[in-house]
Amino acid sequence: MSFVVVFEDVKIIRSLFRGVSDLLSEANLFVDEEGLKVQGLDDSRVAMLSLRMPSSAFHSFDFEPQEGSEVIQIGLNFSDIKKIFAKAKAKDSVKLALVQEERPYFEITFFRGTIDDMTQVRRFKIPVLEVPAETIAPKELELDVTVEFATGSWIADLVESASIVADDLQVVASKEEEKITFIAEGELGKFEYPVDLSRDETVMRSEIQNDARAIYSLDYLKKMDTPAKIADSVIIRFSSNMPMELSYLVGGGFELKYLLAPRVI
Repeated sequence: MSFVVVFEDVKIIRSLFRGVSDLLSEANLFVDEEGLKVQGLDDSRVAMLSLRMPSSAFHSFDFEPQEGSEVIQIGLNFSDIKKIFAKAKAKDSVKLALVQEERPYFEITFFRGTIDDMTQVRRFKIPVLEVPAETIAPKELELDVTVEFATGSWIADLVESASIVADDLQVVASKEEEKITFIAEGELGKFEYPVDLSRDETVMRSEIQNDARAIYSLDYLKKMDTPAKIADSVIIRFSSNMPMELSYLVGGGFELKYLLAPRVI
């Protein structure tokens, strides 16, 4: 039972794994012939994430499951993985592997050059954990509002700006006005960020089936903005008093999707 994958841009893997660690301290990494996957609920059961990393997106992908099985389950401490990836350098490549010694280890190798001629090698090994495997079968939600933006970088700025004045973010969509507005209001004042969906150049596509209004925790949205820097696009979906679905799409087919329960209005 083993797997080895290599990706040439460590920044992408680092941001995606940080995005997991900001919400989940421990989780299972599932590996099969289709790629890598992480799913989990946060401890308070308010938010859920799903990370999909297809095998075709990696520069090399070798997978050998145990006989009679089609998947490898690897329990990991993502808080530790976050610390390890902090040691990666901008031009590094990264190799991820499952290695068997006196016990199974998850191996993370940062390097320069090629996989056959590696230089500046730094190799970390962390023990594989027994993490309970929750059966999570998220349903495809029918939500009234869908907006895809050509960049994710504005998400972090939005959350940071709104957090100056409030703890919650109100999201309002108007079908007639073709507009979505982000509003934060608290004792320190009010912040508004209106987006004209028909004119804003960052909007790739949008659909508002019905007017919608919902409120979400900014503390949780802060935990969900790490992948914004590397995302090629971000999709926001919501309905009145329904969960928000926040999906970061990264070149090659990587996708990190969050689901956040609303505050009750």
